[in-house]
Amino acid sequence: MNLYSASRTLALALLLALSGSAVAADDPDPENGESWLTKAAVQKTFDGLVLAGTIRATDDYGATHDRDFRLASSGSIARGDRSVVLHRFEPECFELAPAARLSLEDYCDQLSLTWRDGDVTLAFSSLDANRRYAFTLRADPRDPGAWQSLPTSVASPTLRLESVAASHGVTYRWELTADDARYGQAGEITSDQLRGTDLNALEASIVGLGEVLLTFNRYAFENAILSRDDPDYRPTPYAAWAEETVEGGCIFAFCFGNLGGGGIGAGNNSNQCSPSSPSYNPAVCPHDLTFARWPVAARPKLQKIDDNQVRFRIHLKNAGTGPVLIGNGGFQPESAFVSLIRVGTITPVTSAASGDNYCRRTAAGMRFDTVDPFVFIDLDPGEVTSMGLTELDCAASTARPDGRYRLFIHIDPQLAHDTPGYQANNIGNSGVLDWVRLRD
Repeated sequence: MNLYSASRTLALALLLALSGSAVAADDPDPENGESWLTKAAVQKTFDGLVLAGTIRATDDYGATHDRDFRLASSGSIARGDRSVVLHRFEPECFELAPAARLSLEDYCDQLSLTWRDGDVTLAFSSLDANRRYAFTLRADPRDPGAWQSLPTSVASPTLRLESVAASHGVTYRWELTADDARYGQAGEITSDQLRGTDLNALEASIVGLGEVLLTFNRYAFENAILSRDDPDYRPTPYAAWAEETVEGGCIFAFCFGNLGGGGIGAGNNSNQCSPSSPSYNPAVCPHDLTFARWPVAARPKLQKIDDNQVRFRIHLKNAGTGPVLIGNGGFQPESAFVSLIRVGTITPVTSAASGDNYCRRTAAGMRFDTVDPFVFIDLDPGEVTSMGLTELDCAASTARPDGRYRLFIHIDPQLAHDTPGYQANNIGNSGVLDWVRLRD
């Protein structure tokens, strides 16, 4: 619990640091699928150069965020030793990396670019996202500045880039086409921001690609992590291409996915928390209903429909050693409370309107689409369930101020489902630096 308290303190500090600019009327946000650098500085290193800064991006679903990055370059294409590496840092990484006894660079998102015979390999690896995959791009001789990924021997998405270098800087437009969605990002890095670097147009453009892959990782694999009997479960078609970076889903104390056999000590006849044990007694087993902060796909998602409505999706995981029973009927205690918080404040939105679905929502069960509303959800150790893609009304006509809003989520608000002493980690966010902008 100390680690969680520390993370909440850090999250609040980051949020308050952002709040001065986040609510300013003249502080713009990119449109859907667009990004730009808000900060950039060039540093010399012993073997090359580093462009460090902050990128502000709005994803395809209307959620905006700021992310820090470092883009290191060394060597030359002519000598054959050219290396360009992008490190980007999710807010959760600043807590999870030291907890795993790893550096930020080793734990967070890393995108490496290498050249070979005119082709470019872009290799993505992230313990935070629990993914590892690569694209090989080839230039289109008919379209200067256009690059297309080469097909692979297994199912994989396609990636395309259009980049142009001009006197004003570098413009880029990335498009990743998956089996059921397209993810894009377009933007510009100015000549002033690139001054002092040795990056060409393609190399500079991978700052924007990092944001495309963030959205892809969040959405393409999210239904594959659910329990097999969850109505939203769908295996990813990219299992053979996008490997998990950690075999078995565990790194130090962090374990993810189905633990199997009742979790810790399964098969031990004297283990009261093992369903296979004749001494099994779930009443004494610690249950821990948490937001899975790792992998990225399990983190809460926030989408903007318009200036009056948003969508959200949250996943709930049983990180304990015994099963948790969550009722989907109205007679059961609430399993979740979700609201919006204006960026720069710490208080959930209040609305002049009456009713549950005005800037806030409560839920009796996580599975909104269960056919029988009185079915109980038996969430076994390691299993994950989802609160669908749920709409939340928050119209300006209900006295909701204009501004940027993030999610506030409280799992088990009545402290009825979790084991006493474990509830302190049941408050979550869509990311302390993720927001949607709602206008009057």
